Amino acid sequence: MNKVIDIKDICNVFPCAYCDNKATHFCDFIIDYSISPIFFKDYEAVKNSTSKDNLETCDLPMCESCSRKYGVHDLCKYHDGFLKKDFPSEYQSLRNQVKRRIQEIEINDF
Repeated sequence: MNKVIDIKDICNVFPCAYCDNKATHFCDFIIDYSISPIFFKDYEAVKNSTSKDNLETCDLPMCESCSRKYGVHDLCKYHDGFLKKDFPSEYQSLRNQVKRRIQEIEINDF
């Protein structure tokens, strides 16, 4: 059973990694999955493999102004940089072809 931790208890101990102000957010970038099956027998297995219990996040403490927002998720400046980098152009065409094919399969199967 997971223990519920009040974020205020942690924020009171650790300052923002960038400016030393009070931390109010933690980086949500996923750095590790503890379960990595290749094949799933059903959708329930997929959902269980991607639950929050099976992943580890960066958790770098940040204040409001230093965190980078993506919907309900916060990223540190380091991991935000991953999203800002362009995907290598030599792979972009192939990636787009694969994505289109996946969409075609999903449309035809459902």
